[in-house]
Amino acid sequence: MPSEILVKFVAPPGASLGHKIRNFGEALDRDVLQDRYASTTLEEIDKATSELRVQIQSAKMAGRAVATIKKLLKQHLLVETATIFVDGRRVSRT
Repeated sequence: MPSEILVKFVAPPGASLGHKIRNFGEALDRDVLQDRYASTTLEEIDKATSELRVQIQSAKMAGRAVATIKKLLKQHLLVETATIFVDGRRVSRT
């Protein structure tokens, strides 16, 4: 059964994360498209200001997708601002 990952971002006071979130989303899109185990849309990435949703093929792929998300959050310096949810359950305050 398909599942959903939600990455919520909270910007520090006086900061905007829009550009960083879009860069993160584009990198994630490239990564998951390569292996086709999850998907998001460029339209959603472009609109992202405080959260980004990723559809995964099955709950079995959630661990792999979360690991990829964590890796990319570190690369894009968003670790301190992101919380990851899988099917509505918080799995990580990165």
